[in-house]
Amino acid sequence: MSAIDHAHTLIASLDELRTALEHARNELRIDAAYGIDMRTIVEVDPKAPIEVSQLEGDHAVDFVIKALTSVTLESDQNPRITLRVPGAVGLPAALVEQVRHTNQLRNNLYLAMHDLTEARNRRSVWQKFPAISGLQALRLAVVLENPTRISFFWAVGSSLKRYQVADLRKEMVAQLPDPTDDLPPYDLRNVPEKSVERRLKGQLNSLVALPAAEQVAIRRPVRPHIRARVDAIDEHGHAIIGASPLAPVPFVYDVSSRPPVIKALTNYPGSSAEREKPYNHAQLEQEPFDSVMNLYRYKEGHKRFGPVTKQSKQSRSLRLTKSTEGTDI
Repeated sequence: MSAIDHAHTLIASLDELRTALEHARNELRIDAAYGIDMRTIVEVDPKAPIEVSQLEGDHAVDFVIKALTSVTLESDQNPRITLRVPGAVGLPAALVEQVRHTNQLRNNLYLAMHDLTEARNRRSVWQKFPAISGLQALRLAVVLENPTRISFFWAVGSSLKRYQVADLRKEMVAQLPDPTDDLPPYDLRNVPEKSVERRLKGQLNSLVALPAAEQVAIRRPVRPHIRARVDAIDEHGHAIIGASPLAPVPFVYDVSSRPPVIKALTNYPGSSAEREKPYNHAQLEQEPFDSVMNLYRYKEGHKRFGPVTKQSKQSRSLRLTKSTEGTDI
C-alpha cells in the first residue's frame, strides 16, 4: 500500500473509533484530563508560561474522544501546532483493542512515510490531505497495562541527532530548488538574501571542511512538552517503575483495572534557561562547528567514521508496547 492508501485507511478507522467511543461514552472512566489552549503563534517561546486546566464531566469526555481520534485541523490551526489533551482514561476492553488497532495503522503510515526518503515526496503526500494534521495522524496513544501511578510533568532540554557528513550533505542537497546542483562550495553572490536556498548552500559550504565519513551531531532545543512517569504491575504481579513516555494525549487502559494514583499536570511556569543533565552532551566539543546549524563535532576519543547505525523503524510499535518498561515513545 502507498502512504496515501495508508492515510485513507487510518482516517476511516479513526472515524469508526470515534463513533464507538461516543456510543460507549457512559462507560468511559476519566481518571484525569487536562486542557491546554492551542498556541496562536507557530514558534514556541520556552520562556513563556503555559496554563493547564482540569477537565471534568462531559467536557472531559468530549476532549478525550477528540484527542484519541481527531486528525482534522481546526479552522485556525497551523499544521505545526497540535491538539494536546494529556490525561488517563479507562476504556472497555473492546475499545482498548480498537485503540491498539489505530495505533498499528498510524505506525503503518509512519513506516510508509519513512520509506519516502525525499522530503518533497513526503510533503506531496500531506498535500493530498490539506485538512489533516500530519503530526496528529502519526501520534500514538500509549496503552498501559495495570498502571498504579501516573505522574505528569513538563520536560525541557535539547536533543541530538547523529549524522554521517556525507548523508547530511545528501539530505540538504535534496532540499535545494535544483537538487542536481550538488557540487559545493557555492557562490552565494547571486542567491537571494534570507532565502532557503541561501541558507542551505551556506551550510553546505560549511560542511566542505569536514571529512565525508565523519559522524557529527545536530543539537536541537526541545521545547516544553508533556511526559509522565508511569508505574505499573506486570502480569506476574511485579512492579514496573520509571517509564517516562510522551503524554500529549490520554493514556489508555482497561476500565476493569483499579484507577491509578495521579499526580496532576500543573502549569508550566516558563523557563529562563533549559535544564540539562550534565552528562548528556559530554562527548561533544564545547563549541559548535557551525552555530547556525547547531552542528557539533565529537571530541577526540569519541569520534566515529562511517555510516550511522540507525534504529529499525519497524521497532516503533514495539516501543509502544514497551512503554511501561522504560522506553520512551
